[in-house]
Amino acid sequence: MRIASLSLRRKFTFAFLCSALPALLVFCAFSYFKTSAGLRGIENRQLVSSTAAVQSGIAQHLTSSVSSHAASQSLADAVAHGDRARATESLENIIQTLNLVQAQVLGADGRLLARVSMLPSPRPLGTGQSGFGFQTYLGKPWVVASMPIRADGRRGKVVGRLVVADQIDDAVLQAVAEQSGAPASIYVGGLLAASSLQQTQRPLKPLAPVGAHYSAAGWTTSYTALSSAGGHAVAVLSVGVPDGGFTAIRSSVRGTAALALVLALAAAMLAALLSAHTVVRPLKRLSRAAQAITDGNMRQHVEVKGHDEIAVMARAFNGMSERIAQTVDGLSGQIQDLSRGLADLSLVGETLAQTRDVKAELFAVADRVREMTHSNFCGIHLLDGEAMQAGIYAGVVNGSMLAVEELALWVTSADQAVTTSSLARDERISEQGRRAAVGISKASVVPVVHQGRPVGAISVGSSGDREYARDTAAVLATVASQVATALRHAETFNELERSYLQTVTALAAALEAKDKYTADHAGSIAKMALALGGHIGLSDQDLRQLRYAALLHDVGKIGISRQILEKPGKLTEAEFAVVARHTLIGERILSRIDYLRSLAPVIRAAHERWDGHGYPDGLAGEAIPLESRIIFVCDAFHAMTSDRPYRSRLTEEAAVKELRDNAGTQFDPSVVAAFVAAWPVGETALQEASTSAQAAR
Repeated sequence: MRIASLSLRRKFTFAFLCSALPALLVFCAFSYFKTSAGLRGIENRQLVSSTAAVQSGIAQHLTSSVSSHAASQSLADAVAHGDRARATESLENIIQTLNLVQAQVLGADGRLLARVSMLPSPRPLGTGQSGFGFQTYLGKPWVVASMPIRADGRRGKVVGRLVVADQIDDAVLQAVAEQSGAPASIYVGGLLAASSLQQTQRPLKPLAPVGAHYSAAGWTTSYTALSSAGGHAVAVLSVGVPDGGFTAIRSSVRGTAALALVLALAAAMLAALLSAHTVVRPLKRLSRAAQAITDGNMRQHVEVKGHDEIAVMARAFNGMSERIAQTVDGLSGQIQDLSRGLADLSLVGETLAQTRDVKAELFAVADRVREMTHSNFCGIHLLDGEAMQAGIYAGVVNGSMLAVEELALWVTSADQAVTTSSLARDERISEQGRRAAVGISKASVVPVVHQGRPVGAISVGSSGDREYARDTAAVLATVASQVATALRHAETFNELERSYLQTVTALAAALEAKDKYTADHAGSIAKMALALGGHIGLSDQDLRQLRYAALLHDVGKIGISRQILEKPGKLTEAEFAVVARHTLIGERILSRIDYLRSLAPVIRAAHERWDGHGYPDGLAGEAIPLESRIIFVCDAFHAMTSDRPYRSRLTEEAAVKELRDNAGTQFDPSVVAAFVAAWPVGETALQEASTSAQAAR
């Protein structure tokens, strides 16, 4: 400021040499008041711009996280059809996901369709057709945002509005202050309700009237009313901006003017007018540029030649404009990156939560994490006892991954995340590993913790200038948590599978104790059915269900008299009716076991015929479950090729002929065709096919 003051003094000294005191008096008064007015205008516009940025930042803090939910197709469908239950369910999901205070949905006609609130007594929300406003409740300020709900994405017809509310607390104002560079506080009922300042830095001055400015310690604070959607003032927002040297400039102008008035002559009129012109014109340009920033055009540049105060101010203004523009651009980019990152993390979580074979999905997870972190590679490492398994990698790397895997083992052992800028110099890696780290320079590794102990690690790395910050470790930690959760789910599923198999084994053992032939018969049918299902192309889950159903298809014979089951001759009509009840008995047995309840309909229909003449329900064609149709064909084939007390067994060729002759009446033709195709060279081939199908599972 000393250089700027000397420059202005030289101007007034020159005016003294060529002007008279009265002319200089007019000039000084004119210049001083115009300069002060211009400075005050710039100061006011800075305050207005910062205040608008703070209010917009508060609203954007809410709307940036809710906008994707407003575009939800399920919410749009519920609003379009007036479905209050679905709309309320969507609102509850939004409230729980984003931890909001209150949300409501309005129909296209403006009527309230659904409301969900975390408050003891819900408050009505309103912000007009779109935008945001403010409300207070129990002495706390809220921000209320409204956004349209469209029927088909961003360009569809507006079918309603989503209105959400959240409390404005210290954390929200601190985040907004970091983005806008302007500290802010909110007063409700004359009391401080929230502030971005630390407790020791909060203003000692009481709440000033709305519209007042307060300058102290190099800062200027303005007080602005926060209004509701109806235009009613509900709180007061105070925003501070640096005074930018305006006070010092005004003081310098006053001192220089006083000195010039004492020393100047009347002939200074012309010089004064010229000087005033040189001062006012750039100030007008500054004022217009400041107004443009207020209107939203952040990048402004004012050309002012020279080295005086105005030129210094113009250069400071240009720098400030560029920084504001860069900040706004950076915030937009950060919001976009955050949205993409949240979407990617959500997709990773959904993928892992829906799979039962976690390791099979880890390749896709690694590739997605690599894209999210903009890395050359991503590796997922799981412990096998005390040693680390070979890593699951996505991406392309140059050189050996020994250094990465050694660092992953160290992270797993220490249960501590690591970010390194040079693998080749990291002391946690062996000398051999450091020498092998060719083409890999930067890496970030976090542990995967399962049931309270580290079981592996996730790593990302780069061979270029990519630097990993805290946000990368945070992303990896989130994915690691999802991987650990998926491992827990897989372990739980395996335990259920073991329990499931134990139950089936126990039932089969009970059946064997009742009827030795029935137990051996069931095991053979299970092998045939598994091979036949694999030939048809059933999924792993369907093959698992088919195997258990085949083992238990005759479990109902537990409730049939041994005398009838072991009768050597042909059954009477009454005895056959008793035996036919075994499908119903089997259904009742399995329906009482949680893990086997889904098999009950298959067991019930195990003796239904394709033409509808079977029992117990007379089902026909596709109405019979596919598993039942498969078991029926395998059951018939095994019965025909087995010795019974009342007859000798048929040859395999004769049994196959019987199946073909009865296809379309007793049996499903497509199942018979598949059975014949899966039975080319006898039981040995079928057993091999069964073994392959089990291995595939």
